[in-house]
Amino acid sequence: MLGTDALVNLVRESHDMLTLSVYIDGRVTDPAMRTRWRTELQNALDVTRTGVPPLEREAFLVCATRLEKALSGFDGAIGSPGFVAFITPDKVRFAESVATPMPTIAFWSRGARVAPYVRALEHERPVIAVISGSREARLYKWHTGTLSRLEAVVVGEQGEEETPSRSRSNGDAAGHHNGRGSSASDDLQRVHDAQLQRLIADTVERVVQHAGNSGWIVLGGARDVVPRLLEGLPRSAAERTLVHPGMSSKATIADIHAGVIEGATRLRHAREQRLVSELVERAHAKKNGRATVGLARTQSAIELGAVEELLLTRTAWSTHPGEVEQVVSGTLMQGGLVEHVDGDAARTLDAEGGGIGALLRFSTPS
Repeated sequence: MLGTDALVNLVRESHDMLTLSVYIDGRVTDPAMRTRWRTELQNALDVTRTGVPPLEREAFLVCATRLEKALSGFDGAIGSPGFVAFITPDKVRFAESVATPMPTIAFWSRGARVAPYVRALEHERPVIAVISGSREARLYKWHTGTLSRLEAVVVGEQGEEETPSRSRSNGDAAGHHNGRGSSASDDLQRVHDAQLQRLIADTVERVVQHAGNSGWIVLGGARDVVPRLLEGLPRSAAERTLVHPGMSSKATIADIHAGVIEGATRLRHAREQRLVSELVERAHAKKNGRATVGLARTQSAIELGAVEELLLTRTAWSTHPGEVEQVVSGTLMQGGLVEHVDGDAARTLDAEGGGIGALLRFSTPS
């Protein structure tokens, strides 16, 4: 998968090069239609070919041939929700399956057409799942559509916190007090509490390390442990965390897989809603709002190098694909972020600015 940095490099390297950009919908709902994508792709290439200038037709043919070679390994279905390729006459810049559904469409242009690929960047952000118990926490990572087990954090491995011996003096035979004046059950409870505290601290440390500065975190497991894990997370990580009630301590791999997808979707939509709300509030501020809504104003902000984070919806791209492509490329070239928003956040942005807006680094003239 192309991460943000690699996508920026692609935009820069292909900026003035003839490029064939191809997106394929790889989803299959009917086994009998598992090769339908080839027909849809050919139709898209035929439409694109009609607009190729005569002097560029040989270059287009070279790129189309390279594309066919890149796809030759698929006898049937692609096996993933989507496939993306960026090809220039000299080489295949990128050709891989992606975990995000894509429309089947092809572009022939100077520079790669990367706006549709923004949706795939959602899967660049990992999801760390934690299934916790009183003595063990299992950690999983979901990334680019694949769930893998990371490690298990276990307590009781250090001698100083092992369960104390059950041998007691005659005076403790009834189980009331030991030589130190405390009951055996009190000792056991203290050991249990110490072990649980260490488990939580160790788990929090490992989760923060695996999640990094941007990964989502989904917690599940024992009801008495999960709240303490959430409380132990740093604020920056807790803001990216969701407790999923469907992921119990006995969760199967299928349960965890479903939980991380649902959890990541809910966390992403919540973040998108916060971003759009902030965008609208700042755009309507009388002074120094440092935000803009609408295509024209966002284009002006790009020309000034002011865009810090671009927000766009499917409506914006389908209505103004060429202009949106320029805005997306401009944002990436200037080191800005691009976020595709869905759901309620998209409806708000569609109403406020035709599906496009930006948070700015500095105020720009009205």
